[in-house]
Formats: sequence, structure tokens, C-alpha cells
Amino acid sequence: GAYGNGQSSWHGTHTAGIIAAETNNGEGVSAITWAGQVQPVRVLGMGSSGSDFDILSGIFWAAGDANIEDVPQNQNPARVINLSLGGPASQEGYNNWVELLESLLVTDAEAYNYPIVVVAAGNQDQIVDNTTPANIDLVITVGATRYDGRRASYSNWGNAVDIMAPGGQTDKDQNADGYPD
Repeated sequence: GAYGNGQSSWHGTHTAGIIAAETNNGEGVSAITWAGQVQPVRVLGMGSSGSDFDILSGIFWAAGDANIEDVPQNQNPARVINLSLGGPASQEGYNNWVELLESLLVTDAEAYNYPIVVVAAGNQDQIVDNTTPANIDLVITVGATRYDGRRASYSNWGNAVDIMAPGGQTDKDQNADGYPD
């Protein structure tokens, strides 16, 4: 399958900042980890589009796979792999995702030092059942909440969502600070 809508939002960069931003400097936000490091792996091309092959190759490279053709092995394999992407997949595409993630996270997990894959539920205000890889049981699927802790109106939802995290909602100012949340 292919992903992307032809526009770049730099969403992965924003997410990386939330994960490991420089903290206690009076600028921006505080990160969720002070000791963490981010290793960016670009899997989508211009216009934020890409293929299952590109994305899955990036996941395996991030995890330290030494068998990716014409690419040097990652010398700093990731323990946590975050994917701020997803979309519809054919049954064949979904089956490929499941097979390869099962290899990475179950069958060969020890060889990859037991990585964790975290994915976005999606922002289409729909049941997550049709959003891959968010609909795969082997990953941690994260939805978005607004300031008051309720689901953000745009966040996908459903049984496959494992956890919700603050995502904001730009048409609300629930904390009354004069800015969209």
C-alpha cells in the first residue's frame, strides 16, 4: 500500500521533540524523557508519501537488521520505534505487516533486543480497525485527547487503541489561556 496525502507536516519532527526535547531551558515544551535519544529514520518521501516496503524496511533498519540490501547496518538499534503514520491497507498489505512485525516483535525479538513499536491511531475520527499499522495487536496504538482528557474530535478510536495521550484540539481553548489547545 501507499501512504500520504501529498503534504508534509513535519509531524515526526514534532513527535520527536515531545519525546526528547531539550528540557529546563525556558523554551518550548518539556520532553517525556531527559535521557532519551532520537534517531530519525525517514521512511516517507516528498509529499509525505511512501510504501509499505519503505516503512517496514525503515522499521527493521531502526531495529538493527543487518540484511537490508545496499544500506549499512544501524550501529545504534532502537529500543522503541515510533510511527506517526498509518492508513488503509489491502488484506495482502495488512497480512505483510502482521507477518513482518510478528517476526520482529515475537519470533526474532531476542535478536533485535526486544524492540517496542508505538504507532499513531490516526486523525480521521473513525474506528481504528481500518488503519494499518494501528490495527495490529503487536504494536502500542496511541490516540489523542484534548485538554479536559476526553478524546480529541479528530482522533481515531476503538478497541485497538491501547492508550490516549494529550494531542490538543485547535478549535478549543479549554484552559482559557487565549490560545487554541
